[in-house]
Amino acid sequence: MADVNDQMAGWDPKSKAHNIGSLYAHIVQGEDMAINGMLQGKPTLWQQDRWDKKLNIAFNGMQQPEPRIMNVNLAAMKPYVEAVTKATDAYLAGLKPADLDYKLTIGGPIGEQTLAWCLQVMLAGNIRAHTGEISALKGRLGPQGLPVLAWASLAKESGRAEGAA
Repeated sequence: MADVNDQMAGWDPKSKAHNIGSLYAHIVQGEDMAINGMLQGKPTLWQQDRWDKKLNIAFNGMQQPEPRIMNVNLAAMKPYVEAVTKATDAYLAGLKPADLDYKLTIGGPIGEQTLAWCLQVMLAGNIRAHTGEISALKGRLGPQGLPVLAWASLAKESGRAEGAA
């Protein structure tokens, strides 16, 4: 995100894709909701510190439908990102190996899972998936994105079929 500015974050990809601002807000708010709300049973930092008023954006954690386009002030969002990161680091640092076997009951079809599964699949998986989307969008806007997109673009320009060696 270091090379993304507010204009890039707000760019509308004119498709079903979410913009970078919406994805970034979803990642951070989702982490806040998972670590503080779901796993610790505390209010999220978003709620506690009234980030909705400070940032003038909707909560984009798990609501349906999620806003596809969000205009995010990245500089204003940085303290929230840092607070969520600090809370996550403190939570993870306090875990003991045996804690990862603790069983949690997650609503809906997920059912009972271990804390390790929740951290790996729900938290890290969400971050990994959406940072990939952000990287693809960055590639469309000029900064380094996904190298595979650059290769596909070069192959197309050179007349090679996509995926050709």
